[in-house]
Amino acid sequence: MPKEVACAIIRNDAGQILIGQRQEEGSLPGYWEFPGGGVEQGELPRQAVIREVQEELGVDGVLKAEAEVITIDPRFKL
Repeated sequence: MPKEVACAIIRNDAGQILIGQRQEEGSLPGYWEFPGGGVEQGELPRQAVIREVQEELGVDGVLKAEAEVITIDPRFKL
């Protein structure tokens, strides 16, 4: 079964979008990504993305909008 993850697209008033680069050790080293991570059991994607943004960036935020849920087949790369 695919792992469920959630991510945030964070944009400032100037229209700039925040992305981060993964560390060189661990999975997918050096890849660029939006802040986010795995959805824990019993957690909604909305809750997961708020938690992950707080953990990764140290900021509390309010999710203003949600996108549709998408499924990415791990056999393909985006």
